[in-house]
Amino acid sequence: MPIVDHQIGWKAGRFFLPAKLFNLVFTTDSMQGQSNGNPVEAVQAGAGELAVVQIGAAGDELSAFVPIPWDLDRDAPVLARVWFVHSSTDADAPVWILKSKFHSKQATVVDMDTSEDIATTFDAHTCSTTAESLEITDWTDLDWDSYITASDIAVGLLLECDNLGSADANEIEFVGLELAYQIKATDQAGRWMSSTLAARNPV
Repeated sequence: MPIVDHQIGWKAGRFFLPAKLFNLVFTTDSMQGQSNGNPVEAVQAGAGELAVVQIGAAGDELSAFVPIPWDLDRDAPVLARVWFVHSSTDADAPVWILKSKFHSKQATVVDMDTSEDIATTFDAHTCSTTAESLEITDWTDLDWDSYITASDIAVGLLLECDNLGSADANEIEFVGLELAYQIKATDQAGRWMSSTLAARNPV
């Protein structure tokens, strides 16, 4: 009996953007790089060796600008989840929003906060009552496949802690953003060959 597509397990790709790859922190009253400013600079989580960015107030944002993976299947869903440390013993339930803006080569770079293609809200995540607990939100569909085009080469990301969920300032400590996607199937001619990489991957 022949094998059909729905019987094949598609491979998943994933990448993780740690807090330090988010190049700017937009607080409620200023814009600062992570190398300066307080409390938005990277700090140590608890007694561990983990670098985190504390969220000082609802509405604080972090921005990143990353290439779109070449092997991303642009017609399939892309999922994401937020990693953070919760320094309190209260059952706080913060809410995160991720704004995504796609960019093609030589297109104008625009404000990701007001010109985003899609804004995705992660469901409120109830934290453990154990201090310094590692928290991870549920996987959430970013709906990228409804907005991304063949010419897009990069995506701007603006991650906002929209609601502290009863947490006090700096109790929510951002660790990173994880994304998972379906790897696009390709024929033999489209596989990796360094001599023709640029020609076969113009974007």
